[in-house]
Amino acid sequence: MDFSLLALAVVVGLSIRSIKASVRVDLTLLIVEVLVFVLLGVIAIAKAGSNNTLTVFTPSASPTGLSGVGLGVVFGILSFIGFDAAATLGEETRNPRRNVPLAVGGALILVGIFYVFIMYALTVGYGLTNPTNFQAFLKDPNPIVTLAHNNTPWLQQIIDLCALAGLFSCLLAIFNTTIRIIFSMGRDQVLPGWLGKVHSRWFSPYTAIIAMTIFTIVLGISIGLWLGPGATGAYGFTGAIGTVAIVIVYMMCNIALIRYFFGLPERNWLLHIVIPILGIAALAYPLWAVAQPGQVFPYNLVPYIVIAWIVLGIITFVYFRIKAPEKLAALGSFLAEDNPSEDRLMLEDATHSAHHAETE
Repeated sequence: MDFSLLALAVVVGLSIRSIKASVRVDLTLLIVEVLVFVLLGVIAIAKAGSNNTLTVFTPSASPTGLSGVGLGVVFGILSFIGFDAAATLGEETRNPRRNVPLAVGGALILVGIFYVFIMYALTVGYGLTNPTNFQAFLKDPNPIVTLAHNNTPWLQQIIDLCALAGLFSCLLAIFNTTIRIIFSMGRDQVLPGWLGKVHSRWFSPYTAIIAMTIFTIVLGISIGLWLGPGATGAYGFTGAIGTVAIVIVYMMCNIALIRYFFGLPERNWLLHIVIPILGIAALAYPLWAVAQPGQVFPYNLVPYIVIAWIVLGIITFVYFRIKAPEKLAALGSFLAEDNPSEDRLMLEDATHSAHHAETE
């Protein structure tokens, strides 16, 4: 609890100061963490010896078969959520039409390779093909630390620090991307207008930052006290809600892509029709795995919470569609411009100019 509140305080300070400071800190921590975990993974694989096997990549390696794979994919998707976060920083990115897709695609590929490598190292290094080791793994609160203790004890304290740094950098990244969505919706009057204000000195979306901070503290503490920490506690419960919601979003994005390109002459059947359909099919099973009836409490509440959130969104959309359609049209209009980078600077510079214009 103390670490969480301290980390949140630092995140808020960096966010208010500037996005540049936040990104620099995040990238520095990320580089260090990746180097340390790659080193651990290489050593663990080298020491695994006969435990190294490609059978761990087959569904038969799952103790519960395909159902286990489906549940694993849910946590895999949860780990990947945020790879597209660069899109939320489009208004603060020079040449966003070029750099945002590069960042999103690069993150997806590099993070995917990193995850697969580390999970393979954990699997063979822990010896999960052995049923006894597998049961110990299920009861282990931090298997990565155990892996470090067994293979690189001299690296264990650094691994501990990197794990804490990873939590902090994750919080920092998610916090900054979320507040920019809140800020944009406040600026466009879809959310209350006061959420679209910028700081008079640092030109950061400080009202959105304050609102997000309060929301994080209230929700985090209340759910934490209710369910406790860990994969089966607050993290797993909120993660399941977020995963179900984001999977639906991903599926709808595939449908939107098909609809958008279907009647255009530049339509490519493979890229714009077949691959999106395969994407929808691939996401359908993990969605069912976590949302199907019969889940244990509190995971049986997940589908209802997501449905309630979707219904609230539909009601909000219909309201603005009837009362203020121009506000819906304004959403995302910045990146829809032909050459946004030529006539707009980064958010901090743009808000700086707007602030001076108002005072003059």
